[in-house]
Amino acid sequence: MLGWIQRWLQDLLTQVIGPFVEVPSESLQFSLRNGRVFMSDVVLRTRQIESSLASGLGLQMPVAIKRGKVSHLQLQIPWMNLIYGKIVLRVSGIEVVLRERTEDEWEGKQAEERSEAEKQALL
Repeated sequence: MLGWIQRWLQDLLTQVIGPFVEVPSESLQFSLRNGRVFMSDVVLRTRQIESSLASGLGLQMPVAIKRGKVSHLQLQIPWMNLIYGKIVLRVSGIEVVLRERTEDEWEGKQAEERSEAEKQALL
């Protein structure tokens, strides 16, 4: 019985946070009664995070995210009060490896994309 619940929960998490992290099925633990979901060793999707920073905040950094990982991620979901309750996300053990951007990344097509993202963020 719990197999389909775990698959449903993994699909839901993939839709919500999947664009930013890889939802690991092997480390996904949950307690339906308490409304807690635990994940460990969650890998960050670096391109999506950078794209969101650029388009949403207009933030372009002189460094790029090479890779990243979250040691522990916990969601607290108020199943009995979804409309008015708060969903709480706790993250610990964030590891991000950065690299310096090359000159090529600051010129040409990528510079145009960066400029366009900055303009879109101002709208």
